[in-house]
Amino acid sequence: MNTDGIQTSAATGNAIDWDGVIDVQTALQNVNAQPNAYIVSPTVNGYISKLKDDYGSYQVAPGSVAQLRKHVTGKASNTTLIMGEFRNLIIAPWNQIHVELMQDVVTGRGKWILQLITYADIACVWPNRFYALTGINS
Repeated sequence: MNTDGIQTSAATGNAIDWDGVIDVQTALQNVNAQPNAYIVSPTVNGYISKLKDDYGSYQVAPGSVAQLRKHVTGKASNTTLIMGEFRNLIIAPWNQIHVELMQDVVTGRGKWILQLITYADIACVWPNRFYALTGINS
């Protein structure tokens, strides 16, 4: 998140909860952004998936957050949730796109994997339409 203007704050008590995620969504809506997705690492996704209520039942995402697409990637920081209006990104490939077609040998079901590899610059049209919730450790 090396772009000036991206909103950011630290998670309260270094823990993630639905209130914190809703606060991020609200902060984005306060600048007229309509967030459509959030990105987390498998580690942060695990913290979210383990959220429980006072009776030990797993919590589900509240309605407004449940409507957002969640993307889990090992390329994301293990302590950050990034939410935003991702249609406000500009993606400019540097060169060519390398396409690989491979047979899926892991599952053995005869499926094919299409992998696209490229180098690109990515920039925010409106940086304040993105928010990084940092410092998540549980």
